[in-house]
Amino acid sequence: MPKYRRELLDAQETWEWKIGRAKKVRKNWKELFRIEMIKNMLDGKQNPGYPANEWITINKMYSHMKAQLPALYAVDPYFYVKLSRSFSPNPMDIVLWEKRGKIRQNALNYYKTELKLKEKARLAIYDGHYSYGVIKTHYYADLKEHPNAGEQINGDDDIPLVDDSGGPLTYPDYIPTNERYVIDRIHPDDFLWDEDAGPLEDSWSWVAQRIKETYGEIKKNTKFDRR
Repeated sequence: MPKYRRELLDAQETWEWKIGRAKKVRKNWKELFRIEMIKNMLDGKQNPGYPANEWITINKMYSHMKAQLPALYAVDPYFYVKLSRSFSPNPMDIVLWEKRGKIRQNALNYYKTELKLKEKARLAIYDGHYSYGVIKTHYYADLKEHPNAGEQINGDDDIPLVDDSGGPLTYPDYIPTNERYVIDRIHPDDFLWDEDAGPLEDSWSWVAQRIKETYGEIKKNTKFDRR
């Protein structure tokens, strides 16, 4: 068996064990706090067993939660980027840094609106009433085939370029396109912490997100190693 395949199998076995342990902890937590029962009640499934023609559900839980949301997230946040400390006495440097901060501030507030942060944050707050809310901010890019994939790269003087080991540099198989920042609301059932994770970030040794794709989608996904 090739070495890289053996290493992949060892890594897969390790991570399956870690994920299995974490799922067991979450299962116990969900049973202790009756998470599924709360979700059903929020969906209006509150009939304790009466005949359907003798029961009318008035979902006060859902209406109360929706009434709380505006108070928990009433307005869009506004980001400020300011210089907190300068290690240079040169006033020109300070002016330059403040200008860069202003540019970053405007960019943050643009992305906040463009990526619909408020709408997705409200969904995460809703999730937090019965489980936990998760917002994921990440960078994303599509990949397309490089027209010169595998060909040698030459410098301006037409001399072939080499890498650190002295081998020839070649064009990659794929290049990123449509690069962008993305904000996603992740469903609580699709997010997992390690079994020993606490409420604060410094206690998380790993986090995982479940992503579902069909076999056909995986075959077309250039991010996966096909070896």
